[in-house]
Amino acid sequence: MEMRRKIADYMTTLDLCQPQEVSSSHMLIPELKIIENGFKCNFTGCNTCTPSESSMRTHYYIHQKSVPQTFKNWESTSLQTFFDGKYKKYIKQLI
Repeated sequence: MEMRRKIADYMTTLDLCQPQEVSSSHMLIPELKIIENGFKCNFTGCNTCTPSESSMRTHYYIHQKSVPQTFKNWESTSLQTFFDGKYKKYIKQLI
């Protein structure tokens, strides 16, 4: 319990960024889980990443309201994320 209190006390001294302000390194971080079968949007200027093809298809709808079932403007890639929940953002990793 003493160690936990010391860690909690130390944490109050940190000036942390808000999750949406954290920038990504675009480099593999070995300590984070790697999602091997993710997808990256190839729409000009987008680069959004998703962990499944169905979520990429849903994402791509914002670029092109009528996407034929056979059309795919995305690629397979490995992903990582720093956060879960509300601030989850997948990042394509350069391995």
